[in-house]
Amino acid sequence: MALQAYRAALFLGSGALNFTRNAYLKHAQSFSEADLDVDLTGQYAIISGGSAGIGRALAEGLATRGASVCILCRSQAKGEAAVREIAASTGNQRLSCEACDVSSLAAVRAFAAAYVARGVPLHLLVHNAGVMLHERQVTPEGVEANFATNTLGPYALTELLLPLLVQSAPAKVVMVSTGGVLSEPLEVDDVEWARSGRFNGTRQYARNKRQQLALVEHWMEVARTPGVAFLSMHPGWVDTATLRHAMPAFYTRFRSRLRTAEQGADTILWLACVAKAMLVSGEFYFDRNIAAKHLTGAGTQYTPKQREKLFEKVTSIYERTLTGLTAKVAEAT
Repeated sequence: MALQAYRAALFLGSGALNFTRNAYLKHAQSFSEADLDVDLTGQYAIISGGSAGIGRALAEGLATRGASVCILCRSQAKGEAAVREIAASTGNQRLSCEACDVSSLAAVRAFAAAYVARGVPLHLLVHNAGVMLHERQVTPEGVEANFATNTLGPYALTELLLPLLVQSAPAKVVMVSTGGVLSEPLEVDDVEWARSGRFNGTRQYARNKRQQLALVEHWMEVARTPGVAFLSMHPGWVDTATLRHAMPAFYTRFRSRLRTAEQGADTILWLACVAKAMLVSGEFYFDRNIAAKHLTGAGTQYTPKQREKLFEKVTSIYERTLTGLTAKVAEAT
């Protein structure tokens, strides 16, 4: 408990110095705006959680530069409204939305199959959707809901679309993480929080985000082609509806210092715009620079063996869930 309290204090102190709106404005003084002055016509992107907040800001930034953008969201109506508004503001009509709850493997598999069937390439896959549920819930497919959305869904979507990414190379996969990742070590055993004691949604969310970083490192190591870069990033402390709902006390304390959605999306847009050769696959980016994945003295480091154990664990849950889905289909018929 003492170590966890130390990690939390260290994270808050570091965040207050580096993750706020003022910190962004300070860091932005060294940004090269020429990096974003690019034409992305002919580039195809998928953004999960793209109808609001950071995802919406990213979609607009990509569309402004001519990219073809597919937004994934749970609400088809909200997605269609976002597409209409972005098309109107940018003049880009190469936008679409798909209702896809990434916590559902059935939905993820259906979307991936439909996208591949379109016969278009894929150059950018951004895992932006996420949840922080403070009571332990299980999805209809039998998976803890935070883990299903934040870890299992991105894993499944990446694995299913990886052949297309390889075919479309150069391509990039980006995990949108969080500063909270710095307060948690890599959990490789009790990933669904079934044995860790009283459930803590904030910590489970941070655990999941740490798992995302480890998955990025795994894919970087075993990538089927050097043409695909696997990246993670931290947007800073951003004023979003998700933050207001999930962490009201934190929001009240820091709301005057939070970044805008556009500021939060800036590094993702930068990762999309710059040449792949400028990036280091497997790394964690913050404000357009490679950032540390661990805070000094926090004890969150892990070994390659632990990372591979996580990948095996996630793969096992994925296969278990698919077996359950197959059984339900068989029962229904």
